[in-house]
Amino acid sequence: MIKVNNLNKYYNKGKSNEIHVINNTSLTLPDTGLISFLGQSGSGKTTLLNVIGGLDRASGTIEYDGLVVESSNMKKIDAYRREEIGYVFQNYNLLLEESVYENLAIALEMVNIYDKAEQAKRIEYVLKKVGMYKYRKKKASALSGGQQQRVSIARALVKRSKIIIADEPTGNLDHENTINIMNILKNISKNNLVLMVTHNEEIASFYSDYIYLIKDGTVEDGFIPDSNSTIANKGGNTIYLKDLAKEEINTELLSLDYYTDSKPKRLELRVIERNGTFYIEGNQNIKLLSESNIRALDQHYEKISKEDFKNDSFDTSFFSTGSKKRSIFKSFIENIKISYQNIRAKTRKTKVLYASFVIIGILFAISIISFSNFTVIDDNNISVDDKSLTIHSDEYYNYKLIDEAIGEAYSTNKINNISTPLYLNSYIAKRININEERTASLNMLVVNYNDGRHKLIKGTAPINKDDIVISKRLADRIINGMGKYISSYDDLIGSKITYSQAVTGSLTITGINDNKYELGYLNDKKYIELLSYENSSYASGSHIRNYEVESKAGYKIVEGRDLNSSDGDDVCLINKGRGKRPGDTISIYDKGKFTVVGVYESDYASNSEDEPISKIMDTTTTAEHPIYPMEYMDSYKLIMGNMPKANNELLASAYSGYRLGDIVKIGEGNYKVVGIYNSTLENMYGLIAKRDLVTYSLYLKGGSTIYFDLNEGVSSLELKEDLYLDNASNIILRGLREDQMEALIIYGSLAGLLILIIVIFIYFIMRSRMISDIYTIGVYRSLGARKGRIYTRYIFDILILTTLTTVVGYLLTLLGYFTIASGINSIVGVMGLKMSLGLSLIGVLILYLFNLAFGMLPIALLMRERPSEILSKYDI
Repeated sequence: MIKVNNLNKYYNKGKSNEIHVINNTSLTLPDTGLISFLGQSGSGKTTLLNVIGGLDRASGTIEYDGLVVESSNMKKIDAYRREEIGYVFQNYNLLLEESVYENLAIALEMVNIYDKAEQAKRIEYVLKKVGMYKYRKKKASALSGGQQQRVSIARALVKRSKIIIADEPTGNLDHENTINIMNILKNISKNNLVLMVTHNEEIASFYSDYIYLIKDGTVEDGFIPDSNSTIANKGGNTIYLKDLAKEEINTELLSLDYYTDSKPKRLELRVIERNGTFYIEGNQNIKLLSESNIRALDQHYEKISKEDFKNDSFDTSFFSTGSKKRSIFKSFIENIKISYQNIRAKTRKTKVLYASFVIIGILFAISIISFSNFTVIDDNNISVDDKSLTIHSDEYYNYKLIDEAIGEAYSTNKINNISTPLYLNSYIAKRININEERTASLNMLVVNYNDGRHKLIKGTAPINKDDIVISKRLADRIINGMGKYISSYDDLIGSKITYSQAVTGSLTITGINDNKYELGYLNDKKYIELLSYENSSYASGSHIRNYEVESKAGYKIVEGRDLNSSDGDDVCLINKGRGKRPGDTISIYDKGKFTVVGVYESDYASNSEDEPISKIMDTTTTAEHPIYPMEYMDSYKLIMGNMPKANNELLASAYSGYRLGDIVKIGEGNYKVVGIYNSTLENMYGLIAKRDLVTYSLYLKGGSTIYFDLNEGVSSLELKEDLYLDNASNIILRGLREDQMEALIIYGSLAGLLILIIVIFIYFIMRSRMISDIYTIGVYRSLGARKGRIYTRYIFDILILTTLTTVVGYLLTLLGYFTIASGINSIVGVMGLKMSLGLSLIGVLILYLFNLAFGMLPIALLMRERPSEILSKYDI
């Protein structure tokens, strides 16, 4: 039993053209019988049945067999409609490209009847009841209107619906098909409730058990129709022979029955028989009955009587739910098959759709390429220790603050293993034969070796002075460059690296460690030795040496005279390498002009160096400078005192102002000056103490990277503003990223624009496809299909379509780009065109997500509409 209470529905509510299409309607409908709703077009009868049947929403409540729901609660009504209500539509709403059998099978699957045997049993029964079993294999599109309507009725019956709602079921049919359809509905109403909307009062009066009259959205009256016992069943396609005049002609070769409903006409026939076939020619228009849609019945016309329905019934008591359930795996496979079949269509419209999705893939590949060029860091040429710490500043001129911070940290025992990378102009060679060898340039950076930072993956540490350990990436570069001549790490161990800097020598590769960037690791003694040469190459320059100090150390006048106590600050001695003569005038930066009075030679200055000697003092206080290691420095000479013999003793530069016996406080330690030294190097105004390792690299010009480790128990350093502690590799990578920020406007904007285009593209393409499929969607929803079923179908369609079109275009574009980029990068020797396999794979995932999200958006918006709104809005 169905009860509706206070249903109200408006169109254009609150506007001048407001229509109150259902006006406070309340009804109680029985469990069985045929109930008709009569009324003029626009009276609201179809809308009322749509609300009762769950195709539309309204305010008020509906009670189905005790289940009371708000009529606007479409989820609950949908569930009831799917299980208990069958619709017979005026326009049939069959899936035209499916067979009659499949249309019914799909309806059964919507109510979870997947057992093929049960499906076959039900379908056979209902199709035979409506006289359509012999057409079960035909596509719905190949049927006549009357046949389609009978299939529509069968579809409503096959799921054992309690309620059949028929909206103008005979509106598009001729008289004979109208009678056939109504006979079926009448038989169904014996055990089911049939609600019918019709304009045909004669049909309603004859077949209905009860009639409601509706006007302007209001049920005006309800009544039991007059008990008409018969109705005419004389259709235009049926000839009743016994109601016609008849003439008979019989001969030995011919028997002819002439029927007519008017005055007989003379018929002249010529019959020709040849090879078993008869050919007929006559003086009148002749049509073969077998080639027309006319039925000839050898009987009188009889009206249909209500008694005719008593002996016919529709019994579904033998229907069962079936013994099988649909497995998730089988459902998955079937969805893939259906989606694949859907996209195999070869229409022009679908070809354009597929081409559009390929274009989406190409555009997305271009956006990924653009994004890669903006974000991917080319670290192939980075030479850094990836586990070392350093102090950094965003302002390049803060290197002096960095120097002080590192010196302070070392003197207070917070850091250890201090080093700075040195450039080594080098190459590796492999002898092929007596005349030939294969070489590869390395030109690497090196630091002193530290056991604790990295794990050796092959070989041993650099124990001897000329040993070297190289990083894995540097080893890989050598192997790639040397081809078959050095093809493994084992081949590398024992190989010689030749270098040429201030001095020339060779190093033996003893091991390979796990640093992921290119770097070499030297024995401490070799590192300090090369560091001294490195210092020499950086240190030369014009400055004034101290006459008071140099006279103690000793120099020789080779031309002119020596300085004396009566000379002022405007005269000087000049190294003979300058090519100047006594009497010449020279200018010294920041010191002014000087007159040369003599030319000298010195143990502390080579002939190539330009170091004038003057009475002007070029001194610097030692408080600004750290301690140097003593053992490996060769570029100084002791001019007073003795060498340090303990860790709390040190040497002071002759230019420092310190004297023998002075106590120097550095950090928390006190050091005693036991010797005074002089040097050719302008940086040698600091302090030298006995140390086992190189401590600090002040003599390298500003901005040099200093590596170190924190001592045990130290978690961080207290640093001045604008300085921060970080991993050395992070600093380099951050700098590279900052350099790439300039590409943001080009690459970032391009990627963003392309992604926006793709999003819009996908949305409108899928919307276009949805509109082309709107008939099918409307049919499924009107039959009670869950929204999830529609979503699942389109999700699989999008996934299959994306895989076969968009992803193909995407991957082919990337493959072409990778091929071109690899060639160009190989030629120029740098990664000018960036490539990221990881980002490319992520791009495939993003592509699927984009296609799903924005491809499903129009479907999601459509699913907010009620089935009746879908049917009417898109004019299905």
